[in-house]
Amino acid sequence: MESYGCIHFFIFSQTTRVLVNFEQNKCLSIGAFYSLSLMRNIRYKSLKYFLTLN
Repeated sequence: MESYGCIHFFIFSQTTRVLVNFEQNKCLSIGAFYSLSLMRNIRYKSLKYFLTLN
């Protein structure tokens, strides 16, 4: 679960330029980032698609 979160969080971080948060909180921020994506509706389809892969 953690590695899965890290990989996807890293991918979405590049998309939304949240690499700073990724460096500081690593995988712990996957939940917060996911919520942010839903709120701002950024790459939601891509996010859902990647989550569906696993």
